[in-house]
Amino acid sequence: MNYLVTFYTQLDAVIARKTFQGRTGALCNLQPIPRSLSSSCGTCAKIQGVSLDEIKEIEHESVFLIQNDKYIKVEE
Repeated sequence: MNYLVTFYTQLDAVIARKTFQGRTGALCNLQPIPRSLSSSCGTCAKIQGVSLDEIKEIEHESVFLIQNDKYIKVEE
């Protein structure tokens, strides 16, 4: 599944990228947050190949499931 994760700080975003970077099958790319969403720091991560439970373990603001170019909030 593809997730978009927002963060309170840019440091949290960088830590998330480093956390998932070394995992087999996981992709984590940092990018500016889409205009349709809001975030405290303006940076989000697009994450693939990681379970929602694994994402919940990192410091984050919100988690959105990406489906058909739409964002569905699944965790706050």
